[in-house]
Amino acid sequence: MVNAFRTRRKKPVELKRSREKRKNDQCYIEQKNNVFVRGLLGYERIETQAAVDLVNDIYRDDWSKLFNYFYPQMKLIEKDRYGAKQRKKYDKPKTPYHRLMLSKHVPKEIKKSLWREMQSLDPIALTQRLNQKMNLIKEMLKSTENKVKVS
Repeated sequence: MVNAFRTRRKKPVELKRSREKRKNDQCYIEQKNNVFVRGLLGYERIETQAAVDLVNDIYRDDWSKLFNYFYPQMKLIEKDRYGAKQRKKYDKPKTPYHRLMLSKHVPKEIKKSLWREMQSLDPIALTQRLNQKMNLIKEMLKSTENKVKVS
């Protein structure tokens, strides 16, 4: 897939770590890693394919549904600067699901499918499943750590 982007006829795509003309962009990416990755998994190095597959499963099935349907977030509406001070104004906390449901730009069919998915979700069951998978990952990390120390 990556090679297909590099060998395109019209305009090849170069993969970079930051956006164009923004050399200080990496710190913002690391901020998101801290929220989404480090907050959930910690700073352990994940090396086995089984652990990587489990992490991908967690983000696809459990964490993304919990985060998008049940965790409210504050959205920055405006930011004003008065001399050296900044004043930030935030919207009321809402989940990404509620923001989509209130949007006029999202078609009704998509809203119906999101509503059906929301009705089928149980936050307690999602959290329990997430915790079970996290315990499995911790066990995998401990077992690979012991193998490295023995070798």
